[in-house]
Amino acid sequence: MRKSLYLILASLFFGWSAQAAPTEVKSWKSKAGTSLEAKALTVEAGQVTFERKDGKPLKVPLDKLADEDRKTLEEHFKVDADGNAAPDFGIPMGETSGPIDAGGSTYFVHLPKEMKSGRKYPLIFCTGSGGGSADTLKPLLEGAGICDWVVACSVESKNETDPEKNHEHAKKCVEHLQKTLPLDDKRLYFSGNSGGARMAFTNASKLDGAGVLAQIAGAKPDELKKGNHYFFISGAYDYNRYGTASSYTEVAGSSAFRFHPGGHENGPDWLVTEGIVWLEGKALQDAKEESPVRAANEAKVIEWINSLKGTEEYRAAWWVRFLRETDVMEANAAALNELADLTVQPANANYSNAIAKLEEFAALVLATGPQTAPECFEHTSEEIQREAKQLNDEYGTVPWVKDIIEGLMKKTDKG
Repeated sequence: MRKSLYLILASLFFGWSAQAAPTEVKSWKSKAGTSLEAKALTVEAGQVTFERKDGKPLKVPLDKLADEDRKTLEEHFKVDADGNAAPDFGIPMGETSGPIDAGGSTYFVHLPKEMKSGRKYPLIFCTGSGGGSADTLKPLLEGAGICDWVVACSVESKNETDPEKNHEHAKKCVEHLQKTLPLDDKRLYFSGNSGGARMAFTNASKLDGAGVLAQIAGAKPDELKKGNHYFFISGAYDYNRYGTASSYTEVAGSSAFRFHPGGHENGPDWLVTEGIVWLEGKALQDAKEESPVRAANEAKVIEWINSLKGTEEYRAAWWVRFLRETDVMEANAAALNELADLTVQPANANYSNAIAKLEEFAALVLATGPQTAPECFEHTSEEIQREAKQLNDEYGTVPWVKDIIEGLMKKTDKG
């Protein structure tokens, strides 16, 4: 408890520069053979700040110390390639921690593997229809790892709880995370599935979120904000597909819509990964400014796209096309252009074109369907069948898309 309080106060007063605790007092040797009795307080920009026995500070370049002592400090403070100590927030990096008490509400959280002092990080906060646990975060971890996002979820927020109480739980958790971690307050995202997605829209609306990654549910019209970014995922024959498509239509200019072939179920985790990477891409498009951090993140996205080439080249091609059309990358433009040939291969181009047609199908056909139960259960229409058949004639042989079209032709599930 005392350590946690110290870290929070240190982060508030010293600009999120909390590092590992100071070392014990010992004799430190330099390469020149001199020695110093002191404890090491911090390491920043390759400089070690010592506190001598008389209480006075002294800065010494890290590379001036004898190799053994330099290595001791690098390990103790987890010094990175730039000579900066890793921050210590009392929560381990690169793994899931929790439940953490936020004053009567609890959450699980997963930090990026390497967080740097002086940098602020996006947060995606998840609410589940059945509550939250460490497992709730698993589908979000690949995308968060690519983009260096903090991921967290509410334990108590669930369908059976009063909506206002659900939001209060989320609010407490997000505010606690903001006090404890160096979060970018302009990059707060919310996510959830089914009823949890509806909560995500509410939380984003009330907590000034930047966007939502929503699985198998849409939003109330007054909870959608022009200029925010939304990534919608729907089952092809999900009974919520009409409401989800209607929400997408409200904000289509700043949103994406993806189907999976099933019904009212989350679908594959890779769609969530794509949702996070898409939200990151749209934020970079809006921000425009270049920086070393941005360049490093772009390089990680390029690495991820390259990893798709061996198994799902059509997905890799979609991302190359998206990034080139949105003109997101500058520092890594050359690496992106090296992949441009993927986009003109007929099979890959068909996949990208089909994704656009499916978004159009959602907006023009599904968005006008029944929005409430029980009318949306076990439902289809002549228009849906006709337009889905036309999609099948054009794209019925495209991997993944053909299964989605088959799902669109089914009646929606029962709920």
